[in-house]
Amino acid sequence: MYDMISDIPNITLPPQNQTTLQGDSVSIHCTANGLPAPNISWFIQQNDITIQLDNSQDFYINTYNVNENLTVSTLTLYAERLTQIWLVICNASNVIGEDTEAAYLTIYSKLTYSNVIVTLMPPDLHINIRRPPSFRKLR
Repeated sequence: MYDMISDIPNITLPPQNQTTLQGDSVSIHCTANGLPAPNISWFIQQNDITIQLDNSQDFYINTYNVNENLTVSTLTLYAERLTQIWLVICNASNVIGEDTEAAYLTIYSKLTYSNVIVTLMPPDLHINIRRPPSFRKLR
């Protein structure tokens, strides 16, 4: 049986949609209250595959309790190997229940110009559009 002075978690500052470039880092925040103070867990989802995150070379999670009923968490992602669109999920839970909020993280590839081909037409080439096209060099 639970103490009468308990409260189900409520996410008061949900994660926000964000966009970044591959190779950059991005921080996503989530704040929740409840009694006892909720634990915050982070997940990412893509194509119906959900992965719970913990600290690694690609993700850093900093979570702390402000007081007995308020938890703040920041997820920092280092988007070295990630691309495309991910659903980032914040889950706040305690012994009474849980609350979940999500946001989209869009990671674009950085463009490289080494493979761009530019074709320039010489200024002395004249193109006549006929059937079939014919080309002649101007003098």
